[in-house]
Amino acid sequence: MRNEVLISLAILLILLVFSQFFIKIEPPKVREEMVFKEEPLLKNKDFALHPGDTLVYKTTDNYSQNFSFSVAAGSGCIWLYMEGGDFISCVKKDGTDGSNSNISLTDKTIFFFKPWMLALNDSWKWGAQGCFVIDNTTNCDINISFQVIRVDYINGKKYYVVKETFGSLIVYDWVEDDRRIVTREIGPGYEMELIE
Repeated sequence: MRNEVLISLAILLILLVFSQFFIKIEPPKVREEMVFKEEPLLKNKDFALHPGDTLVYKTTDNYSQNFSFSVAAGSGCIWLYMEGGDFISCVKKDGTDGSNSNISLTDKTIFFFKPWMLALNDSWKWGAQGCFVIDNTTNCDINISFQVIRVDYINGKKYYVVKETFGSLIVYDWVEDDRRIVTREIGPGYEMELIE
């Protein structure tokens, strides 16, 4: 009887060892994503950058650094890309890219343009909610708001000064009226400015 138990245990052990190669048990997959619920947005201008345009920004935080961006023609869109990198966005006439979001482009390195900028006017304000989705549970607890707080005229050009609020984070953008791009941005601990 003892031999039978030992043989049974040996067979069970062999089966357990070999089962690792044939039976894969994976933990259940959790679907996680961030989505935005945007208020309706009425745009009053089309995307205004053109192939051949270049933009150079200087950022200042603990140290100073320049970032250059170029604009190129695409099929049904305009390509924006960071020079020296492979960061690109294909922007349609309405200012959106493949994500169709009005909050920002898919590539967050393109900080100088966001689709909502095409809706600016002297008294404009707009908002959205950021929602975390985990499996089938949605939690919308990030309030995002944008508001023109004043209009500045610098060297004969009109600029919208926009206050962006992301929960407790506040950023100020100076958006040029003609091209609807950021020419200056001030946030917590940093400043960016268009220099070319």
